[in-house]
Amino acid sequence: MLNRRNLIALSISLTASIALGVGLSLYAWWDAPPDQPYRHLNNEEASMIRHLSGAAFPAGDFSPLRGDRAHLDRFFDLFIENMETTNRNLLRFFLHTLNQTTLIHRQKRFVELVSGIQTQQLESWLSVDHPLFRNAVQSLVAILGMGYTTHPEVSPLLNPLHRCGYG
Repeated sequence: MLNRRNLIALSISLTASIALGVGLSLYAWWDAPPDQPYRHLNNEEASMIRHLSGAAFPAGDFSPLRGDRAHLDRFFDLFIENMETTNRNLLRFFLHTLNQTTLIHRQKRFVELVSGIQTQQLESWLSVDHPLFRNAVQSLVAILGMGYTTHPEVSPLLNPLHRCGYG
C-alpha cells in the first residue's frame, strides 16, 4: 500500500533522478565540438535546423523551395557566429530540447517524425500557452525566416511584393 510518506519519497527520488539525468546530458553536451563543415553546430543540431526549416517553410504555390533544402543550417551556423558564447550555447541547447520534447507524446524525436507531423508539431509549439517557450520557438522561426527569405531562389519571388528589401 502506498502511503503519504512513500509517495513523497518516490516524488523526491523521481525529481532528483530527472534533474540528475538532465544535468548529466547538459554536461556531456555543453562543450561538444562542432562537426564539419560547421563552425558552431554539430550534426544533430544542424539536422534539427533542417527539419525545423522544412516544417516552417514547406514548398507551396509561392515558392517551390522547401526550407529543409535551403541550407538554412549553414545560415544558422553563420548567424550564431556573432553571439556571445553563452547565448550561442543556450540556443544550441534549445535545439536539443525541442528535438527531445516529442518523445513524450509521439515516441520519436522531432527529426525522426514525418514532415507533415513535424509541421503539426511546430504549429502546436507556436500556439502553446507558455509565453517564454512560444516566444523562443517564434524567435527561432524568425531567424530561419531571415535566411529563407534572402535565399537566392526565394528573394526574387519577394521582390514584386517588397521592392525596398528584395530589389
